[in-house]
Amino acid sequence: MKKEILDEVIPFIKEWVRFVGFHEKVPGISVAMQLDKDLLMDFSVGKKNLETGEPLTTDTLFRIASHSKLFTTTGIMELYAQEKLSMDDRVSKYLTWFKPKNDNIRIKHLLNHTSGISRDSEFGQWYTHEFPTEQEFEDLVEKGVEVLDPALQIKYSNIAFTMLGRILEKVSGLKYEEYMQDLCKRLGMNNTFPEIGEHSDRHARGYNYALPNEQRSAFPDVEARSMNPAAGFSSTASDLMKFYYAHLPGVDAGLKFGDYIKQEMHNQTFSTEEAKWGIGFSISKYGEITFRGHGGGYPGYISNSGFERETKIILAVLTNTLNPPIYLFSGILNMVSYANSEYKNYETEHKNDFTKYEGLYREHWSLLYVKQLAGKLMLIPMIGALVPELITRISFIENNDFKIEKTSPFGSPEQEVRFIDGELHMDGSVLKKYSFNY
Repeated sequence: MKKEILDEVIPFIKEWVRFVGFHEKVPGISVAMQLDKDLLMDFSVGKKNLETGEPLTTDTLFRIASHSKLFTTTGIMELYAQEKLSMDDRVSKYLTWFKPKNDNIRIKHLLNHTSGISRDSEFGQWYTHEFPTEQEFEDLVEKGVEVLDPALQIKYSNIAFTMLGRILEKVSGLKYEEYMQDLCKRLGMNNTFPEIGEHSDRHARGYNYALPNEQRSAFPDVEARSMNPAAGFSSTASDLMKFYYAHLPGVDAGLKFGDYIKQEMHNQTFSTEEAKWGIGFSISKYGEITFRGHGGGYPGYISNSGFERETKIILAVLTNTLNPPIYLFSGILNMVSYANSEYKNYETEHKNDFTKYEGLYREHWSLLYVKQLAGKLMLIPMIGALVPELITRISFIENNDFKIEKTSPFGSPEQEVRFIDGELHMDGSVLKKYSFNY
């Protein structure tokens, strides 16, 4: 993907994220996007703390929860590359307190969520906000955590990744947190930490669901303790760019393995209709873009991030609430995919400058953003999910006149659109140009 495409679409993405944050009353959102080694976007909107009004900044830390699994996977794969362990090693070889009925559970099963092990067991840490100590975790596993035989299906498991962290300790001879601090240092991730530790004040405060007639309640800081390998990490959106950049093919940025291990991690190892997994990485499709990455949910935080191997696009979206719009991350990638497809059909001889028409337009039926893209203007709905099917393309006729191109039967295909003195006249409606501070 060409940088010029992203340069054109990013100003709209920023405006859309700000509007979504305002409209959906999200406490705070932090977004970063990178193309190969070039950081193209790094911004935050909203509040770090609703009670004090302190604004969010790009250096504010977020709990990134299950993204921790990618760091744990990376550590395990470094040991694998050094031939210190094998993917086919039985888990019981390293964890003597793991005594499964079926001793065929291998390291590879833990990594791609096919071990059949319970997601979280009955400890209840997500509800009590008290995560198990190391001894409590060992006792928990020793009682039995198997639900299914291995390699039958994807069964997501925080227990499995906590066990991987203990295997990493056994093989490397280091505490998990020490190994991960070294990994982050090698990747230049100076704002990423495997546990809260002394960095509590740097975190955005995490908030619960918004409920009718109630203020959002804040969660206390919750240490993941023994489960740091599954859920303990904190980071910033821009620091996550460095992690995924190191995982791009052909890049040597501090990992202790090369492209052959990266390829092994990125390849699909197991799939169902609902989910596809590589080694550590989830695999998802957004338009023409295939993203490898992870999501994360922690008391007061939801986050998503990943990269596309072929185009080398990297994206992270972090929020400090349990109910951000689920379409934030997908909306950005849908818009990038849409822009890329539009440029494939770009008529280079029609390089008119329509930027004077860009901006928000409103009337009581709709709120649209007019955006120039690939030599044409797009009418993009601002409320709700951002999906290409809802974007209307209008082509230039002359002066301030445009025509709606092919659209849905419920749109207005082939009808004219006119811009007059800051107004958008379309199909009998008049939308006035609109701006406000978020």
